[in-house]
Amino acid sequence: MLFRSVRPRPIRFQDTIAAALLAPVLLAAALNMPATARERPHADGPNSGFADVETAPAARPANVSGIGTFAPGAGAVTAADGTLYLGNQQGQVMAFQPDGTRLWSRNITAGHAILASPVVDSEGAIYVIGTRTVRNDLVDPPLVRHNATLFKFTAAGDLAWQTPFPTHPTSLGPTTSAPPNIWRANGAEVIMVPVYHPDPYGYDVRLLAIGRNGAVLDDTFVFEEVNRVSGGSGISPWCYIPPVGLSCWLAPDFNPSGDDYVADPATRLPADVRVPHPGVAVFNFPGAGTPFILMSNQFHDLIGFTFTSSRFNEIFRVRNGGRLLLSPPMVTADGHTAIVTSNNEKSDAKLLFAGPNMNARTALRVPASVAVPTRLPDGRIVIVGNHLQMAVIGGGSGSGAAVTRNVTLPGESIVPAAASRNHLFVSTAGSFLTYDAGSLEKQAEIFWMGGGTFTPVIGPFGHVYAMASNILFVFPPPTGRSAAPDLADPGAPILAPEPGAPTLSPKPTPTQNAAQKFDPPLTTAGNRLFACTELDGDDCGKSDARGIATAFCQAQGFAAAGNYATEQRKGKAETMDGRFCARNKCKVFDRITCE
Repeated sequence: MLFRSVRPRPIRFQDTIAAALLAPVLLAAALNMPATARERPHADGPNSGFADVETAPAARPANVSGIGTFAPGAGAVTAADGTLYLGNQQGQVMAFQPDGTRLWSRNITAGHAILASPVVDSEGAIYVIGTRTVRNDLVDPPLVRHNATLFKFTAAGDLAWQTPFPTHPTSLGPTTSAPPNIWRANGAEVIMVPVYHPDPYGYDVRLLAIGRNGAVLDDTFVFEEVNRVSGGSGISPWCYIPPVGLSCWLAPDFNPSGDDYVADPATRLPADVRVPHPGVAVFNFPGAGTPFILMSNQFHDLIGFTFTSSRFNEIFRVRNGGRLLLSPPMVTADGHTAIVTSNNEKSDAKLLFAGPNMNARTALRVPASVAVPTRLPDGRIVIVGNHLQMAVIGGGSGSGAAVTRNVTLPGESIVPAAASRNHLFVSTAGSFLTYDAGSLEKQAEIFWMGGGTFTPVIGPFGHVYAMASNILFVFPPPTGRSAAPDLADPGAPILAPEPGAPTLSPKPTPTQNAAQKFDPPLTTAGNRLFACTELDGDDCGKSDARGIATAFCQAQGFAAAGNYATEQRKGKAETMDGRFCARNKCKVFDRITCE
């Protein structure tokens, strides 16, 4: 049996909020703002996922490959001029024009991976977090050390500074996969990010504030988790350290490989998908005081802070002892923090509404979801569930709010939807869907492999960006809204490889309805294309081969893979991102027909 000992800071309950915060806030005030860039990982400070711009249904995408590999949830952001920024697990920050044409690529410190979305400040500077984990197996037990650093780049790609995250004496070092957010007040901007400090017995969660000049302004303790395992539970205490820990918590509720409710394996997420740490939400009542910072510790506590005189001040803490906080927080236009909770049962997930608006709002039964809720232009809330469901919550307050519609999704997803003025975009493992923002009727569906882990992004000119199998898809804006020339050489690799490392360079987009047979498909280095996802796999299932064949064809500018064949053979077998099979004899493609 497993026990958990929790020692949070003293709780300050909701009734400590000033009465002024209870004043009604008109939804229209939040909805009538001009179109802005998606400078933050979930569109804006409150994590609404809404972009005040018109879009077209997703169709006829350009694609950009050779850009490395991406951690789950590590999506893109856009600046006011439409520039798109991405960060990959190889530690590269990349900039693209709105149509996907590459601008520049820069490396952070060698050995550091980017596991979360960047963020862009009001001057156009880009901030990314690099993390590194080192394991020493020469000692018993093995010693693991973590470190994390915030990097600032100018819009031209110059490194402005880098600031290591603070360490603490009992910690094994700081780490996080939470995306940064920006707190703005009175002309000042501060980068806010939750940080995890593992130790041999559990971990601490802290909230870190770093100024635009790179100075650490505050590093406040939020929560401590201490684990004890007894009775032969078979569950490691490290299973309680997110992001690995959240997968463990969700085992009965979110098991992409273990359930039989999906017939097509192409619509399932990988069995080992890791849910990232939740980022904070930043919200301010229009024309009223300093912004609130809303933070989930990913267990039972939702905490509200303010930030004054360069210090965090805990204002309230909502504790749900019997329920887990699954999703990151999203703040509605009237100041309610919406967050999905669960008691680890499929049938008992609920959407909780908390402060800073302390007017009571009834919790609603919704699909279990690890994705932040999304706000539609009319104020309704959309939740992309873990189990092929999408729920729509009406825009009313108090007892008037209810789940007004349930939509069945064709595949699994751990990322939120993205909403424009007229559309809702949803990424699943097997397809990318466009829904009408008003009626929620499906308007378009693009079939792919390897989706559902990259949040859709809407640019300020109406471009829509999505990713599957580490290929960036650029969907054009409505007619007449293009802010850049047609995509030139979209598939040319932007990933800066190690010297001598091969990359896969797609061929020009074929004419409509054309097909091409690759017999055999080769990388630009002349090596055979590996048909497995695991480098030490000498054989693998059909779902692996089908997904890689589809990704290969999409990288060539085709829509999908038709017939393909594989064989076992000796020699170098290379993945699409330039890695090699670790076996002497590997499964490779004998032929692929792209359609």
